[in-house]
Amino acid sequence: MSTSGLKEAVSWERLAGRDTISPTEAKWLMTDRRSELVRMVRDADSALPGSQLAELLGVSTRSIRQFVSDINRSAGRMVIQSSHRGYVLDRSEHEVWAHGETFATGNGRGPRERLYFIARHLVSYSDVETDIYDLADTLYVSPATIEADLTRARELFRLHGLSIRRERELLSLEGDEREKRSLVKHLFLDAGRGFTPQMMREFVEAYRDYNLRVTSQEIQRSIMDLGWDIDEYSLNDVLVHVTIAADRVRLGHRIAVLNETNVQLPDALSAFTAELTKVVDENFGVVLPEAEAHRLTQLVASRVKRSGSTADPVELPPEIVTIVRDALRDVSEFYLLDLYDESAVRGIALHVWRLQERSSQGIQARNPLGETFKNSHPLVYEVALFFAERVEEKASVQIAADEVDFLAFHLGTQVQKQLEKGPLVTVTVVDVSPFASGHSRIVDSVASRLAGQGVVVDVVTALDFDWELISSDIVVSTIDLEGLVSVPTILVSPLMGEEDAERIEEIVKNRRKKVAKQRLRSRIAELIEPELFHSVDTISQHEALSLMCRKMVAAKAVSPGFLESVEGRERKSSTAFGGQFAIPHSMQADACRSAISVLVAGRGISWGESTVRIVVLFAVSSDDAQVFRDVLGEFIPVLSDPENLATLLESGERSESFVKSLSRILS
Repeated sequence: MSTSGLKEAVSWERLAGRDTISPTEAKWLMTDRRSELVRMVRDADSALPGSQLAELLGVSTRSIRQFVSDINRSAGRMVIQSSHRGYVLDRSEHEVWAHGETFATGNGRGPRERLYFIARHLVSYSDVETDIYDLADTLYVSPATIEADLTRARELFRLHGLSIRRERELLSLEGDEREKRSLVKHLFLDAGRGFTPQMMREFVEAYRDYNLRVTSQEIQRSIMDLGWDIDEYSLNDVLVHVTIAADRVRLGHRIAVLNETNVQLPDALSAFTAELTKVVDENFGVVLPEAEAHRLTQLVASRVKRSGSTADPVELPPEIVTIVRDALRDVSEFYLLDLYDESAVRGIALHVWRLQERSSQGIQARNPLGETFKNSHPLVYEVALFFAERVEEKASVQIAADEVDFLAFHLGTQVQKQLEKGPLVTVTVVDVSPFASGHSRIVDSVASRLAGQGVVVDVVTALDFDWELISSDIVVSTIDLEGLVSVPTILVSPLMGEEDAERIEEIVKNRRKKVAKQRLRSRIAELIEPELFHSVDTISQHEALSLMCRKMVAAKAVSPGFLESVEGRERKSSTAFGGQFAIPHSMQADACRSAISVLVAGRGISWGESTVRIVVLFAVSSDDAQVFRDVLGEFIPVLSDPENLATLLESGERSESFVKSLSRILS
């Protein structure tokens, strides 16, 4: 590019606030500023002054100096040289950087980084066409590599309701602006990592042209000024939404205004909307449209908590709160979980209210992390599905599969807390120190460390005790009991220091897991009956379920309507949890007695979008719901291990060998 050619380029400052940009202008904006700076100095005939680069890129000369420093540090060599005349590219160093071994994957980017770069680029400039060869040039890879990346990108876009339109070498992205913003957020959350420190560092780096630290502080201050509290996780969530929205609006992309139900907000939130608009203007250089500012205010209102006597930021319809309370009680009763928590009701009720509004307008939220989340947290997903069914009944609303995924996120924390409780570990304390008693300091210390994890069931203070009488899971002792007791023993100092206490916590935690697995192994072995075991070569999903349900009916485990109930659950969402196995079941604990039927197939069975070889059908009676809960929590991770699955397939000809292999794996 010649100097005269550079003068024809457009600046970011002149584009800010414009509703539309021309194809020529958007073409100039196709990469981030650092990549564009490299392109400019590479194509220039002479050194480019920093002031000229600053004007063209719409930044300060200080930013140009920082960009150059970043580029050289990233390359590990002086790719761009500076002098009193300006900046010039060292072509030999640039050649090494572009094609050397260290950067063979494309400017330090591997396949995942390239995929995310391409996705973000196509979203950012979706209203113009992008040349494949320009992408290849920007990423320092071949056009063939870009073609391979586009294959993966298409699937990613499909999950978000977006599509790539292609005319020869030119690409453009088509789809709704909401979905495009959702994709940008997904690229940073990276299939469910959530708001981790690493994710937030990457996000801040990606939007390094803005001061996100200051933005976050100002948003938090505005929230606190209203008398509300917000935790760090929710604040990060708000910051991500605000940043993506402001950046998209700055590039001329706005969400179409919908005929949404007016939300009754306290007067204070009008002040917050004005404050948020001011914060965005000062930090992003763009004025948010009123509808965008209002949507972001609603988001904030759903994330904050009232402090003291301050009023709730959103006045929820009482009938929605009642529906959520009742549904949570139903879920808690069915899964033997204590999910009813008044502090959690408001957040879930607010989500259900929004869900009801979207449903009435024919709008469906998309959650591309659904399958990943479901496969990683099967029990949480089942709880959300059960909850959604109850809400559908009580609120007369249809809840789509992606909406269930969002409900799973809301319910997940509560469910995980309950699952972490697990069975209590029983502990015997042996303290034969001179001043030992039933209420010794050691007993008190052990009890305090066991809070929520275990319970002291016996205290021994005599040396002549009959040690065979000890039946607890663990013994904590001030004397060596080797050879005297058969259960794990933790030897501690009579003075019981912090190191002793930490060892007790760790061993009790591991023991709880072992006890839970032992109980599960024993129960599963009881439930898998030989007459309910099937080994076949080829079979379809419907044929497999029909066979297994028919045998269960014959064994008087279920009623004749069980098949319809099981297939009804499959229609809601496949029970193939990502591996070569499926765990079909009814959503009702209505079996005559609990039982498990197993089918092992010689050839894969098409099951939803998966192919499975092992089918584990559950029938659960009303007094055995905890078994089903525990199996989903513990059994699925076992089957998800390819090595375990291979072992079970090898022993899948007979019930006895299958159960034996499964017990060994669970051990």
